[in-house]
Amino acid sequence: MTLLRTVPTQPFADQKLLPYGLRQPLSVFRQPHYLENAVQSFFTILPNRQGQTLILGGDGQQITQEFLQTIIKLAAANGFGKVIVGSQGLLSPAIASYLIRRHTAIAGILIQIHASEKGGEIHLDYYLGNGYKATLNALEGIQERTQIIQNYQILEIDDLSLNRLGTVSLENLTVEVVNSATIYEKLMSSIFDLDSIQHFLKTQDFRVEVTCLDPINYAYGQHLLEKNLGLLPGTVTFEMAPVLLDALIGTTNLPWKIDPPDLTCILTGDRYGIFGKNMGVTASDSLAILTANSPLIPAYRGAVNAVTRSLFGSTAVDHACNALDIFCYETPTDWGFTSQLMDIQGVAFGGNEEGQIGANYSRETDGLWALLFWLNLLAAQPQSVRQTVQNHWQKYGRNYHGCQLYPGLTFSAMYDKLHALTTLNLKGKEYGPYQVAYSQPLKFYNELQFQRVEQVGLNLVFTDGSRLIFKLDTPYQSNERVNLNIYAENYEPDLKKQTLPFEMALSPLFELGEAIAELEQY
Repeated sequence: MTLLRTVPTQPFADQKLLPYGLRQPLSVFRQPHYLENAVQSFFTILPNRQGQTLILGGDGQQITQEFLQTIIKLAAANGFGKVIVGSQGLLSPAIASYLIRRHTAIAGILIQIHASEKGGEIHLDYYLGNGYKATLNALEGIQERTQIIQNYQILEIDDLSLNRLGTVSLENLTVEVVNSATIYEKLMSSIFDLDSIQHFLKTQDFRVEVTCLDPINYAYGQHLLEKNLGLLPGTVTFEMAPVLLDALIGTTNLPWKIDPPDLTCILTGDRYGIFGKNMGVTASDSLAILTANSPLIPAYRGAVNAVTRSLFGSTAVDHACNALDIFCYETPTDWGFTSQLMDIQGVAFGGNEEGQIGANYSRETDGLWALLFWLNLLAAQPQSVRQTVQNHWQKYGRNYHGCQLYPGLTFSAMYDKLHALTTLNLKGKEYGPYQVAYSQPLKFYNELQFQRVEQVGLNLVFTDGSRLIFKLDTPYQSNERVNLNIYAENYEPDLKKQTLPFEMALSPLFELGEAIAELEQY
């Protein structure tokens, strides 16, 4: 017997949503009514939810499965017609977004637990009907309701089995449990030539190691790479200890092995890194190489009309796009801009300097997709990762790229300096061997805690293809100390100069950046 209950509750003052969702320690989420308030407030901003489909999932951990049981009961009481949930609660952000779009679902919720100093932090993420994470306006609406909520509705039933595939009927709600790893495998087989990858890995004795820092990539990686492509058990590992990945310059704190594999991939949830034998591939170079080799991929052969890169990444992909007549959109780092361009301008895939990358089958990032792309292009043109990168540089030139941080600067002084530079017409101005082709101010916003804060910066592009970007962190109090990030990029078409350490290649530009910003005064 089922019982629909309306439960009195009170607001929690700490239910303040960061961009995309709610972040709080596990102990906070375990408070009575806490999860229910957050979910009911989301359902309330979906006025047309009656009979609609809701997508649910997360990292598959025991505690998050318990939370999903509560969300299903709330969905049953709130008029949804169908819930699609990943078996064992496992559902990646990319597949959640894909399922929302495929099933024309009205919304989705993902819940994960992340390690923190307090012993575990719950991430509750909201998705809208277009497969995007909740927009700023939607989050504002949810948060407003969390502060005025007086009750929530829930169906009192026994917990469902999330281990058994199939459908279960509850009153007017149908719950379908799906194997998201199998869905992902079938989707990837429609994009990549998995048979060719499997043949390459077996016949070329090409060794691969994948280190996952989250349970979702670990589960999907094991299913796809070990079970289906036949890689040895243990190829995909789960790393509990913190692993640092600097995708901008292609480095990690993992030690190099005496006999390293041919390809190492690090998957950190929403970021990825590719490494060859004692060589890291920068996120910008990786995006450029994937774009240049897209004709080798079945689903992308002749079908890539546009890609995106972030402003703070290098322009390496631009050179490949120019050669292949592909349009390249420059976006802020925030992934939401690439998601929108997939719908508005037909972008096939895109990436940023932080190692986020994704394709238009979803509206979320997917580092495992990038690994499969690399394996497919290597299967089509068998060679090492290093040779692939060097061949790319030989054809398109190398873009040395890096960032230096200057902390603890006085905000008002740096603001005045950079603002003054943005008002000048710097075209044609010479700085030693560098001549400015054009300059543009940076106009973007930090939506942290719903505060739209204009950030100050300057993008200087030189006639030889080099760039300097000044990005000033903006504080909430004008008397605070702030950080200045200077991004430098040196385009080098000369083969003889493409093997320099990036620090040496970028040193003159960083020195110029410090001089332009007059950092010696601070």
